[in-house]
Amino acid sequence: MIEQSNPSAGRSKISVARVAGKTGTPERIVQGVQRNDGWYVFFAPTPDGRSHTVVTVRIELGESSADAVNLANTLVAPILKQRNYLGSF
Repeated sequence: MIEQSNPSAGRSKISVARVAGKTGTPERIVQGVQRNDGWYVFFAPTPDGRSHTVVTVRIELGESSADAVNLANTLVAPILKQRNYLGSF
């Protein structure tokens, strides 16, 4: 999961820390129409190494997981890093 979120060649999913994560795009039926949700879950040790911070971003009717990854990277992870909840592997 660490390598999937931090590829050796390419852009990391979370830019402010080295995390472990997984994306998903579950399908479901909404009012008779097949729709997708997008989600991304990631975790990393806290800066003191005594615990882990785990985050899930789910966007209903989001069509893909890319929106969830983008939200986690641009909004959620920077706030967690700034408030000293997010370390790095």
